Amino acid sequence: QTLEKGSKTWVTNPLTDEMKEFKFDFSFQSSSPDEQGIGDYASQDTVYCLLGVPMLDNCLEGKNVCLFAYGQTGSGKSYSMLGKPSTPGEEGV
Repeated sequence: QTLEKGSKTWVTNPLTDEMKEFKFDFSFQSSSPDEQGIGDYASQDTVYCLLGVPMLDNCLEGKNVCLFAYGQTGSGKSYSMLGKPSTPGEEGV
């Protein structure tokens, strides 16, 4: 099965170097635009365009929608949803 780019996240156990792969509909790297080797950087605008717009369109068509943000504490779930409304380009979904 071919998965879309950005739909996988890999985690390496630091004690054993064993790598585990997790598959999602979307998986965004938003730690740093300068971080190499962990995937393309996803800005707030990227997340909004890939998730927010299609969900909003479906909602306006009368469909039920749900966006489930899952992750470690401090990983950016609330920031992705709420962003920084006072900063252009950093508004949340």
